[in-house]
Amino acid sequence: MAIRLLAIGDIHLGRLPGGLPEDLAETGLDARSLGPAAALDRAVEEALDRRVDAVLLAGDVVDQDNAFFEALEPLEGALGRLAAAGIRAFAVAGNHDARVLPRLAAAVDGLRLLGADGRWEIAGIEPEAGGGLAIVGRSFPGPCSGPVPVEDLEAVISGKGVPVLGLLHADLDGPPDSPYAPVSSTDLQRAPVDLWLVGHVHRPSAVAPGARPGYLGSLSPLDPGETGRRGPWLVTWEQGRLSAEPLALAPLRFEVLALEPRRVQSAAPEAVVLDAVTRLVERLDRSGELETLHALGVRLRVAGEVDDPARVADALGRLDVERLRRSHRGVSVFVESLTLELSPALDLDRLAEGTDPLGALARLAAAGPPDDALRADVRERLERLAAEVRGAGGDLAVPGEDALAGAIRGAAGALLAELAGRAEDDG
Repeated sequence: MAIRLLAIGDIHLGRLPGGLPEDLAETGLDARSLGPAAALDRAVEEALDRRVDAVLLAGDVVDQDNAFFEALEPLEGALGRLAAAGIRAFAVAGNHDARVLPRLAAAVDGLRLLGADGRWEIAGIEPEAGGGLAIVGRSFPGPCSGPVPVEDLEAVISGKGVPVLGLLHADLDGPPDSPYAPVSSTDLQRAPVDLWLVGHVHRPSAVAPGARPGYLGSLSPLDPGETGRRGPWLVTWEQGRLSAEPLALAPLRFEVLALEPRRVQSAAPEAVVLDAVTRLVERLDRSGELETLHALGVRLRVAGEVDDPARVADALGRLDVERLRRSHRGVSVFVESLTLELSPALDLDRLAEGTDPLGALARLAAAGPPDDALRADVRERLERLAAEVRGAGGDLAVPGEDALAGAIRGAAGALLAELAGRAEDDG
């Protein structure tokens, strides 16, 4: 007999998504129909359709402490429908809802909050057919939290004799002084837990039994920077095996669409952009990822070298993005933003022969890996920045050695293009 659970990352009830067109209502949509409450409704429908045994909420269910009433109605409705079907709900509080979620749990039937005092608490899920799972969770005791007490898990879990799932809101691999429950993913991996379900960072990552713990991600995008598929995860225990599968259920999606600037330089910009957007929509349609969407926001990015950056920038600057709006199988497709990162095509070999700063940059941009001291300095700065971003609930991955070297060379190339352009203007 299989046990199925629906695991949900950061929801942020009480908040509406950003980056939507001002005249969205003309398409029959509004921010509420694309936001967290609508995504929660869809997750509940999925839980009912799949007849899951429980729903797990990994913190930041509510956006802010003062959003009690904004969250009460959608949460009460969702939990009521689950309870009527015999589906239990478990949650931990995160940094955004450390104070308000306990109040909501006390006011609404059907929600059990785990570890409200910042200590581990365990609960069992036992279907009528026998067998079972255990859920161990820990909530933020307040808006800030010290390190996650992984060392206390053994005593809480000892002797359970069933698979254990960990429900947590935390700063994975954050600095020890992070105020957002820092914890080493290696320590979690060594703990007597079969699968970790973690909230906090909105970009989803790999979630798999025995693997390095990852984030569930946000249930639906809250701003255009949260690109790609969004939704809950289906966790299944069957025939002695645990699995976790992401489900694309959010009604809204943002995607970055990169365009080669030389294409724009050699053809009508509107035709090139429209063709690229159409190809993106068709690809999502073929993969079945368009089925759940009401709206798709496209973030256009045109980056690279061209012979005449000013001419390409001028042509794209006159682009009327409103004319690019389309409807495909009932999905409203719009261009959310257009980012230009253009530079003049340079003869690096010729510039590298010089002994001036331009020559040094050209050699760095065109040659092999940068020296160890430069690489170490850049890595240290990036790691500090990544820690700050994670602490604020975002995500910034520090690249590996090859990617870092490539990024340094790319930055050198961009600076070289800027300085070369200024030199031409001064000349």
